[in-house]
Amino acid sequence: MNFEHRLTLFYKKLSVWNLVLRHMKSHIAIFLGLTLISTVCVSFIFAYIVSNFVQLSWFIHSLFCLVVFEIVFLINLNHFLFPQAVKKSIQLYHTSFYLEGWQALIYATLKDFLKKNNTIKDIFFLIKDYKEQKKEMTKSFKKKAFYNLSLAAFMLFACIWFSFNSWFFDHIVANRTNDAFLYLILSFICFLLFVLILWHIHNALGSLFCCPLTTLANLIRILENIELAQNNESFARIIDKETATVDTEVVKRIIAENT
Repeated sequence: MNFEHRLTLFYKKLSVWNLVLRHMKSHIAIFLGLTLISTVCVSFIFAYIVSNFVQLSWFIHSLFCLVVFEIVFLINLNHFLFPQAVKKSIQLYHTSFYLEGWQALIYATLKDFLKKNNTIKDIFFLIKDYKEQKKEMTKSFKKKAFYNLSLAAFMLFACIWFSFNSWFFDHIVANRTNDAFLYLILSFICFLLFVLILWHIHNALGSLFCCPLTTLANLIRILENIELAQNNESFARIIDKETATVDTEVVKRIIAENT
């Protein structure tokens, strides 16, 4: 295995998922358990109260359970899992993945990894090789084509979703005003909550959604900063100031655990 491939694999391991969430299996289990238990409890209470006033179909009850699940999932995500992940991040690495100190940690770790492999002086050639890889990758995986594919998938999903809604509304709930009204409202809320959950996860754990081309571009950017710091004293002082708070023992531990 050549060094470029080893460096790429190592950089991929410097994600929030691998460095933080991988050490939180018990917290993730508690998060899922709390979400499921809360969903069941709230759904049963809702079904009991509503049944005293109006009779709703099983599908409306199921859709309401899904909405409750998404709401509870979002609440637990922001008030339990993410705060616990921040605490774990600070405990392990003395910085949070929300702060700029996280980028300084990644920078210092990559720089130390290059030094340990005696390739810090050959960084110019590494950058050159990675740029060639990026150029080839761009040819076979156009960013514009990716967005068009995503848009096409979304449009297909939207068409299927709206067609199903039309069929379901006409054949199942059209003759029941209560079911029809609640179905439209709950379907809309369910979709909005799904988008909101994806946005929150992307905002906190953006590396989970990075395509290979973006990952490679980020790696090249960090390598270029390391190279610039070698050749520019003013820039080197700025970088040294930003990485001064990074614990060298933490960097050594990250490298040892991921190589």
